[in-house]
Amino acid sequence: MMNEAVYIIGINGKPEMPCFRKGRIRHLLKEHKAKWVKNSVLPTLQLLYEQDCVYTQNVNLGLDEGANHIGVAATSHGKEILSLELEIRSSDIKKCKDEQRTNRRDRRNRETRYRKPRFNNRVASKKEGWLSPTARHREDTHVNLVKYIHRILPISCQTFEEGRFDTQMIENPEISGADYQHGKMAEHENFKEFVRYRDNYTCAICHTRGKGDVHHIIPVSKGGTNRADNGVFLCKKCHEDLHKGKVKLPENINLAAKNLKKLKDAAAMNIMSKRLIKRMREAFPNVITRRTFGSITKAKRFKYNIEKSHAADARVISGQPEATPLGYTYCLKQLRRHSRQMHEHQPRIRKEHDGKPGMARARRRKLGYVRRECREIKSVFGFTKRSIVLYEGKKWMITGLRQTGFFSLVNIKDKKEKINSIKYTKLKLIKLQYKSIVIDDIRRL
Repeated sequence: MMNEAVYIIGINGKPEMPCFRKGRIRHLLKEHKAKWVKNSVLPTLQLLYEQDCVYTQNVNLGLDEGANHIGVAATSHGKEILSLELEIRSSDIKKCKDEQRTNRRDRRNRETRYRKPRFNNRVASKKEGWLSPTARHREDTHVNLVKYIHRILPISCQTFEEGRFDTQMIENPEISGADYQHGKMAEHENFKEFVRYRDNYTCAICHTRGKGDVHHIIPVSKGGTNRADNGVFLCKKCHEDLHKGKVKLPENINLAAKNLKKLKDAAAMNIMSKRLIKRMREAFPNVITRRTFGSITKAKRFKYNIEKSHAADARVISGQPEATPLGYTYCLKQLRRHSRQMHEHQPRIRKEHDGKPGMARARRRKLGYVRRECREIKSVFGFTKRSIVLYEGKKWMITGLRQTGFFSLVNIKDKKEKINSIKYTKLKLIKLQYKSIVIDDIRRL
C-alpha cells in the first residue's frame, strides 16, 4: 500500500503535483521550507521558497454528480492521485429554512405587528434562473468542491457525468408515446380532487361514505409529497382520531406508501446537471470541460470489473478506468457551520439612555436596538466542534461543547453510538477542524 498523498502548493499559490514520500515531507518541514495549510480539508503543504523549475503533469478530474453524495477522482499517467466521496447536507436545508421562517414570523409579530401585509414583494423568485434553497445548495456544493480541488491539483481536463432521469418511466417502465400526457391525475385539477374521486368519498378506516378530508400517508414534514399514491380519503372523525393516535391506517395502505419510489433525487439531478456544466465552463475557461453519461460509465465499469462506488465511478469518468487505484478514499461529510438560532430568536434589547435601561416608544427609531450576543461556544480548553478526539481506543467527533469542560461525542464509525457528557481530561485531541466539510473517515481498499 502506497503512502498517503500530501498535496503541494507553490509559494506563488499555484498547485503542483502531490508528494507520496514521507521523508521528503519531513525534510521540507524540518528545514522550514514548507508549512501546513491549516484551513485545507485534505493534507496540504505550501512551499516557502522559490523553485528554479516547476514540472507538472496532465491531471484528469472526474466528478460523479449526486443529490446526496459526490464522487471525485483525479488521475495522471495511469495512476490515481485523489479519491474522495462527499456526503452533502441537503436533507436538512428545508428544516433550517422552516426554523428561519418561524423565527422571522415570531420576530415580526412582536416588533411590526401593525405593519400592513405585503404579498407582491417576492423579488428573488421572479428572477430568471431562480432555484429553491435546497437545489441551489446542491449546485453550489459541487462548484465549490471542484474549485477547492483546482487549488491543490493542476487540473488540465475535467469530465462530469450528466444525469438525466425519466421520472415517469421510473414509475412505469412500459410507458410510451401519448401515455406521457395521460397520467393518473390527467383529468383532475389537483391532488385532493383525484384522491376523492379514486376513493369514491369512502373512508379508508370506517368505510363510511360522505364528506371528509384527504390525508397524506407520509406527512409532508417527513418527506411526503402530493403524489397520487400518497393520499387517502378519511372521514373527519377518523382523520382527527388518526392524528391523536386513537386509530391507525390499514397495513396495506402504509406498505404501499412506503414502497413508493422516491423521485426527489431524480428531479434534483435533472435540474442541476446542465446548469452545473455551464457554471464549470464559466469558472474554468482555460480547462477542457467534457461531459459523459451514466450508461457509458456503467459499461466501462463492467468492462474493467470495477466495484460500484461514487469514488470508483469518478475514476471511470476521469477517462482512465484502468488507472492504478490510490488505495484509500477520503470520506468527507458536510456539516452546518454554526447555528444562529440561540441569538437570532431572542428579542432585541433596548439601548440605555441617560443611565436608564428603558426608553419611550417614540424614541425607539432614533436610539435603535442591539441584538443579544451570540451564545454559541466556539472553543473550550483548546477543543472545538467537529474536532476529532480519541477515547477508549476509538475515534470520536465532538458535537457539543460546554464551558464546564463536558462535551458531547459521536462515534465516527458508528453514528448511533453517542456520549452525551464526557470530561475533556479523558480525551486526546487528534485533529482540530473548523471547516463545514470535515474528514469523516478514510476507507482503505
